[in-house]
Amino acid sequence: SVGANTASAVNVHSGAAGLNYVAGDTAIVTLAGMTGCRLNVASVGGSGSVTALTINIGGVGATVASNCATTGGSGTGLAVDITAVVPYNWYTNTIALAGWAD
Repeated sequence: SVGANTASAVNVHSGAAGLNYVAGDTAIVTLAGMTGCRLNVASVGGSGSVTALTINIGGVGATVASNCATTGGSGTGLAVDITAVVPYNWYTNTIALAGWAD
């Protein structure tokens, strides 16, 4: 998508770390106008609350936003803040992140 952005930095939204997640879960961000943003749960604290996330795929159509709901994974109640976006690049978001690059 020409002119579209992808998420380049995300954080757990304050007060919305969720419950019952496990490291390795995948959370999919829900934000109007954005598709395909997939996050990995990197670490959890007590009761399975998410303490760190990494971006698997930054999606297309991202904007800086707060308190974005997520779906997926073994837990519930996780919300995230998209704190930075960069122009979408098909190679970076498809080939390299899938591990197909040389």
